[in-house]
Amino acid sequence: MVASRAVIGCNKLKDTEWLSRQDPYVVLEYAGTRYRTKTDTDGGRNPTFNEKYMLPLIEGLREIILTVWNSNTVSTDDFIGSGKILLQKALTDGYDDTTWPLTTRSGKRSGEVRIIMHYTGPRGKQNSSAPTAPPVPAPSQPSGHAGYPPAYPAYPPAGNSPYCPYPPPGNTSYGGARIWCSASWFLSTLLRGPSASLPCIFVFVL
Repeated sequence: MVASRAVIGCNKLKDTEWLSRQDPYVVLEYAGTRYRTKTDTDGGRNPTFNEKYMLPLIEGLREIILTVWNSNTVSTDDFIGSGKILLQKALTDGYDDTTWPLTTRSGKRSGEVRIIMHYTGPRGKQNSSAPTAPPVPAPSQPSGHAGYPPAYPAYPPAGNSPYCPYPPPGNTSYGGARIWCSASWFLSTLLRGPSASLPCIFVFVL
């Protein structure tokens, strides 16, 4: 397992607020499962997040859909932009550090997000000995709010365990490899050095 620290962040986001700073959050979707970060209150155009969660790597599925929203309290959340995060380079080379563009629904640039990925599993091979997990169906979208994201799993407050909920073991994955979006334990784990574990792909969104 590769020791890593994950920080989710965006740069140069489109500003959807007129009188105050916007409150962005990020939604990642992979294999029908969606994960929502906390809201960076007053994060403005350059929000940062410290989150960790795990997704099973599904054979044949090589992209993560990322969407950025501005959280509102009295109206529906504002769509800021979205992008596709391709996994192929990380799966082939074991590492990928790329800044991915975000676009509006009309195709205009609306910011960017930096993704760092580490993959520790067999490259291009399957490992039948590793546990696997099936995707969890995405929640249905609320009626009357087109384009508005549904509720997502809540993350624990600061000071609690850094691990997020993840799907239970099953029988469908890409050789038991896993995708990690990790946070907060880069330095401590890095100093300890790599340890024996499941083949993983670590996703860092900076």
